[in-house]
Amino acid sequence: MPIHNFFRNPTAEEIAKKEQEKRDIETRLKTLKESATHILSSQDAAKYKKDMENATRQIIGLMMTNTEPDPVKYSFFCKTCLAKLSVYYGILEEIEADAK
Repeated sequence: MPIHNFFRNPTAEEIAKKEQEKRDIETRLKTLKESATHILSSQDAAKYKKDMENATRQIIGLMMTNTEPDPVKYSFFCKTCLAKLSVYYGILEEIEADAK
């Protein structure tokens, strides 16, 4: 396996290849951003946000009204509820991050 000298001057072919890779990445990122922006502006995204807000209120309500006397069972119940909320918000946050 040849050892690459990272301090040598790159060849014209290597420079052209890196520039093409950079353009390809920029194109893919632009497409991803456009797709995410389209998703966020769609009726489906608005419905998802509304459904997520409703689910959040319901889950928090369940956590507040839970009468489980065992603190271990209660804490596992709360942890499960928070994990569900984390997934709901995580999906939206990923799309919003891609739209930036």
